[in-house]
Amino acid sequence: MTISNKIKRFTEVASYTFDPRQDIELFGMYGHANIGDEAMRDAGLAILPKGRVAPVVPESGIAWLRTKQVNRNRRFLVIGGGTLIHGGSAEGHNPWLDYIENRVVAGAKITTFGTGVAFTDDQVSNGSSSALRWKKMLDRAQFVGVRGPRSQKTLSDLGVQAQVFGDAVFSLFDPTLTTNRTPIGQGPDRIFGLNLGRCHQDQDRFNASMARIAETIGQDFRIRVFVARPHDLPIAKTVMKLSGLASDRFEFVCTYIDARQYMKQVAECVAFTGIKMHTSGLAMVAGVPATLCSYRDKCRDFAIPIGMEHALYELPVDENHVLKLIEDSLKKPEDFTAISKIAEFAASQRQAAAQVFLDA
Repeated sequence: MTISNKIKRFTEVASYTFDPRQDIELFGMYGHANIGDEAMRDAGLAILPKGRVAPVVPESGIAWLRTKQVNRNRRFLVIGGGTLIHGGSAEGHNPWLDYIENRVVAGAKITTFGTGVAFTDDQVSNGSSSALRWKKMLDRAQFVGVRGPRSQKTLSDLGVQAQVFGDAVFSLFDPTLTTNRTPIGQGPDRIFGLNLGRCHQDQDRFNASMARIAETIGQDFRIRVFVARPHDLPIAKTVMKLSGLASDRFEFVCTYIDARQYMKQVAECVAFTGIKMHTSGLAMVAGVPATLCSYRDKCRDFAIPIGMEHALYELPVDENHVLKLIEDSLKKPEDFTAISKIAEFAASQRQAAAQVFLDA
């Protein structure tokens, strides 16, 4: 870690630990250079009361500061975006749940804003330890808003009433960006956005399929390859090498921590497709016609509330189907954007947040 990064890390931890104005802790998997997770942080900061929010930060390496950091209690705990409500590992470990429980025991009032839910059917029907612990906490929550109808149904099966808040990333909607968006380039110099990374299934098969898709796209467009996190960059490079495209037909964009900057970069693309949910999600928020690989159930949970289920494709990738979806998104871009619905969710999310903290 460089000196500047050490100073930045110390400053973040010190602010999180000692700033008396920050009585709302925003909880998520922040600080690990993943644009999807950091977008959730940016979303929470966008809708929660200004000056009062402390996004959780990784524990300090300085012993005395780490002790102060861990013991800092706040009035409120907001569980933000990401699929954070789940059953833990196969061995029963659930450090996220442990952390949240400790905060609640210390007196924090809990709220969930756009959180995803991912219990297995057995964990729900058999009343697993994690499921029951989550139910106990959520029953005490000020407000339970989840990503989509699948998450809502899972909690309902547990006996917890939740509202479909929509994915928290919708709160980053900027009408100025979507209204003024103009894809750059002409003819074969127009830019197509492509996100590549780990697929959680047969990676070699995925790489080969996406390479052939990239080769086809590259005949008509320059490709801007968006990388969501550093560990995905080698995969992206492998796919583009397999595609056989000349190096001047594509570029890599590695924006890991700034969601608004990412949206400006993707807004220059004529269309987009991705493997990571929030790479395509941010493209949709930016008003870009987008398709998404539904590599996990959370992708469908994201898409259903905004009427974009038709923009999903499954694993293993059917190359002809994906190319047809991309072709459709280019011919009828209005069918692959959800600007009005995202705008509605953005407004309702801000209203819900204001209502929860109106008198707090």
